[in-house]
Amino acid sequence: MRTESGDDNARTIFGIAKIPSDNCIRYLIDPVSPQALFPVYERVQEKLRKEDRFSREYRSVVDTYLLAMDGVWFHRSEEVHCALCSRKDHRDGRTTWHHSALTPAFVRPGSNTVIAVEPEFIAPQDGTKKQDCEINAGKRWISGTGKKYVHLGVTLLCDDLYVHQPFFEQALKEGFHLLCTCKTSSHRYLYDWIAAAADDLDATAIVKKRWTGKERLYERYRFMNDVPLRDGDDALRVNWCELVITDETGNVRNRFAFVTDHPLTRDTVI
Repeated sequence: MRTESGDDNARTIFGIAKIPSDNCIRYLIDPVSPQALFPVYERVQEKLRKEDRFSREYRSVVDTYLLAMDGVWFHRSEEVHCALCSRKDHRDGRTTWHHSALTPAFVRPGSNTVIAVEPEFIAPQDGTKKQDCEINAGKRWISGTGKKYVHLGVTLLCDDLYVHQPFFEQALKEGFHLLCTCKTSSHRYLYDWIAAAADDLDATAIVKKRWTGKERLYERYRFMNDVPLRDGDDALRVNWCELVITDETGNVRNRFAFVTDHPLTRDTVI
């Protein structure tokens, strides 16, 4: 911008006379702990609460706030790495070094606008000897930073990776609700239990027709409460539901399945 117009936002807005190079920025920022920026999240959320936008726009399912949790890589290299890098060994002998973090965010149905909250960084806890993972980062977050959000009434939205009893038990103990995708390939015992269920006796099914403007689709909701998450007498009981979308010829267009601690009824499942 400075080359083309003789001026730029760095000078006019921030008063920067000379734009530093990438290496200079890294030299200045690398020693700074990411936690130094955490108060920014609090200030944004406080401003939204004062304007009543947070409650008005983001409180939704079962009168809770939906908080999506997922991991992301923010550095990846096959050459550059450090003691805090995680590693992924490939079958062809290559090694990918990466830095990643769990990045929770408040979300709302029908919108791509989110409110980010403090992340939890995924890194080996003992140099390079002990691999950390996303599920461990999730446990640290719900028992640490995440505790300050529990009083709002929060439903955690997680993928199938988190559907394991230790994580569910810890999240419920801390006061969170859960709504997670649930794959048949990962939870054989749960789906064997569901396969043995009879509609209108053990499970409930609802079918709705929807016109898209071009074709008619059928949405079949099926749900079942009090299902064991795994085998064993100590298995945690969860509530399961699925949505199968078919066309008029019976071809399956989409299939989604979830487990939750929220009770499911004909009025709430959709």
